[in-house]
Amino acid sequence: MQLSVFEMVKKGLSTIIEVVDAFARRELVRLENLINNLATVARTGSYNDLTDKPTIPVVPDISQVGLTGEYNDLLNKPVLFSGNYNDLTNKPTIPTNTSQLNNDSGFITSSAIPNTSFNASGGWGRQIIGGTAIVATMTASQSVVFDQVYGSDYWKDVTFTIPSDVRLANVINAQATALASSGLVNCTILYVDSSTITIRASNSVAATADVRFNITMFGGV
Repeated sequence: MQLSVFEMVKKGLSTIIEVVDAFARRELVRLENLINNLATVARTGSYNDLTDKPTIPVVPDISQVGLTGEYNDLLNKPVLFSGNYNDLTNKPTIPTNTSQLNNDSGFITSSAIPNTSFNASGGWGRQIIGGTAIVATMTASQSVVFDQVYGSDYWKDVTFTIPSDVRLANVINAQATALASSGLVNCTILYVDSSTITIRASNSVAATADVRFNITMFGGV
């Protein structure tokens, strides 16, 4: 019995469907086998399913100072100096008396300060230095009449009495200078002892002048 064209086509299609279905089933089984043979991570996509993962170090928490950079946020900060001198250690001993100091520069001490006496009426003064050296000085004005002649100079001897409270025990040396309104007056020491000194004053002009004398005498106790 001959099949109609429709039946032939239908039968052919059925055959094709069966062939395709069988092929598809075989491929599905093959793909399932392939998938089942894949590593777990290939199927899950999870990092945790990886094998031979590297060891990633744990980063510690960043401290507050790492974020702010502020000194006050540091931990275990050192104890700083309070600024109080009394909190210092190994403080030096500060002398409270000058006697604790070493006078290595030879500054004058109380024993080396001159002992000075002054006679106001006579214009004389005296200093005792170190207990041995004595200086007596006098500065005073006196009217002098230059009425003596020697060569081209006019002169006059002037004697001064040294007050008892400023006298020297013995005179080693004496110096004198004088000045008048007319100019410099030459002075020569003629005589000196503990109580008097005589000076020859001279100039080139015969006149009466107020002469300012400056006398310095050196001696011992």
